[in-house]
Amino acid sequence: MLPPEEIRALLQGTIDAIEDAIKIISPEHQVLFVNRTAESRYGKSCEEAAGKLCYSELGGRGVPCSHCSLRLVVETGRPQQVEFTATDAEGQRREYEQFHYPLRNGNDELLGVVEITRDITERRTFERQLQHSEKLAVVGRLSAAVAHEIRNPLTGIRLGIDALLEETTEPQQRENLEAVIQDVRRLDRVLTQLLDYTRRKESLRDRLRVPELIERVLFFIRKQARLQGVQIETTLEADLPEVQASADQLMQVLLNIFLNALQAMPQGGALRIRADRRTREARAGVLITVQDTGDGIPEEYRTRLFETFFSTKSAGSGMGLAVSNKIIADHGGAIWVESSPGAGAQVHIFLPLDPQDSPDEVEHPAG
Repeated sequence: MLPPEEIRALLQGTIDAIEDAIKIISPEHQVLFVNRTAESRYGKSCEEAAGKLCYSELGGRGVPCSHCSLRLVVETGRPQQVEFTATDAEGQRREYEQFHYPLRNGNDELLGVVEITRDITERRTFERQLQHSEKLAVVGRLSAAVAHEIRNPLTGIRLGIDALLEETTEPQQRENLEAVIQDVRRLDRVLTQLLDYTRRKESLRDRLRVPELIERVLFFIRKQARLQGVQIETTLEADLPEVQASADQLMQVLLNIFLNALQAMPQGGALRIRADRRTREARAGVLITVQDTGDGIPEEYRTRLFETFFSTKSAGSGMGLAVSNKIIADHGGAIWVESSPGAGAQVHIFLPLDPQDSPDEVEHPAG
């Protein structure tokens, strides 16, 4: 049997070795004990925090934390579990799982509450990635089957309309047939976008200069911008480093975003495009910002912009931003939107200089 001093040291060492933050709190929210992980997370030693209110000394608040279930444990005597998000010392949003257990003496009297807080950010990220992969696999199989079954009849429809066009000279009939052909082409493009979204396409990547790529894409929209009374303004930082990317795919993304911006300004406005050096999550890269002066995007739509088949336009397929998001993600980058009603929208595209140094999941900060 070990001496009491060694047992206490062993228990202290065990608790300090646990990577979860552990606190013992009185029923009145006073800190009785914190382990080494909690000391590191809150920046306070056990001696500094002891006897002080946990939400004030460790949380910097004047009232108990909104997710705290200590009072419920005191009242019911039963353990409680909650999940919440909070900002860590580096300013990053993290996800946590927190448990509260009643701590009793030999007479079953409540001495306090043991609080265990576990960082589950990586676990939740992995779970979301797994769910997304599973959904993508199902959609991929379904889209391949649907595309096959639809494209065959589409080909027949197109051939039939071409034959009718050769046989008719009546202007109204030809106009109607041309309208049908346009819809057939649009449906074929939607099928192509759907297949591109659900399968990984190998693309040739080169060292590209972002300003040159932007100017190449602007060439295709300048006429439409003039017709709408939209002024194009570019601010492209000189001597931007090259990025390793697929020119065709990035041009597809930029063209989609530029056209969306034009569609948001049917009565004219300004399309502002910036490109400059930026560091995001400790990765050096180039940030492209596309800003319009349209009506903006309602808050209830902003969180859904990158969903497959979601569109704010009656004639939209809902694939443009979803495909753009996937392309940027495949390049190790990030794309997100900021907008306020009546104040236009800003689309940000971050491209890392080294696409291999990319996070496991691309996030879309809420705008």
